[in-house]
Amino acid sequence: MNTVSVSEFPHALSADNTKRLLDNINGSAFVINSLASQQFQMLMNEPNFTNKVILEANYKQTVTELIKIHARQYELSALQPLLQNADPVSQTDRESSRWYSLIESGSVVPSPDIHWQYLFDGRLSWSVQKLSWLYQASPESSASSASYVRNTSVDVESFPLPPKLDSAKFRLVLKAFIEKGYVELLPDGHARWLFNRHASKCPVSFTCFVTNASDYLGLTTQSANVLPRYRRKELEELFQIFGTARKDSSAISASTRSNISKIFAGISTPS
Repeated sequence: MNTVSVSEFPHALSADNTKRLLDNINGSAFVINSLASQQFQMLMNEPNFTNKVILEANYKQTVTELIKIHARQYELSALQPLLQNADPVSQTDRESSRWYSLIESGSVVPSPDIHWQYLFDGRLSWSVQKLSWLYQASPESSASSASYVRNTSVDVESFPLPPKLDSAKFRLVLKAFIEKGYVELLPDGHARWLFNRHASKCPVSFTCFVTNASDYLGLTTQSANVLPRYRRKELEELFQIFGTARKDSSAISASTRSNISKIFAGISTPS
């Protein structure tokens, strides 16, 4: 994978922006460590040296992946307010929009340089010294891409969900879309939408998923003008994709609508 150069994105990869990102990651160590706490406890409690080496490698890999997720979400969150009032004539705004699209679509991924250190009390500490961004094929471009490995370790049944979505019915929805390769659950409690992804901040396929899920879960109501009011907030926050209400339903192709509807139709209703 090729490294994204500063000359390509002089504003996004400026020294100030990079420092802010590193400060945010290192300042969020407690949150990141808490997500990997189970593996850390196993590492600390393992008396066998050989097993400890294996557990340490697994723990480091988990923390590294969580750091990557955190870096990606920080960048997207920082860019969203800027893009809402973007000036299409501004070179900086055009750069920010392109940078957002590349990160959001998975075309560029963070690569942290992590310094690990055992402390005097036996704890394993880390800090990110440097972070580069690498070009890679987006997940949807090739199902067999060797450079992208989907996370399959997160259990659907124990995955934390907001109250409105925390039901057996929605967990069946997640299972169905995971089996199709259209949804991925992430260790940080969010989900990733993989159906027909491209450089859009809000793919029309996700809009179709939101409306279908709202109907399937019985969360859709009627507004004063008798139009359906779909429950979007929790689904958008779960997938970190926003703006489905602004998407024109006519933009959803017949094949996309049909494919998503068929998945919902094939889900067995829980007893």
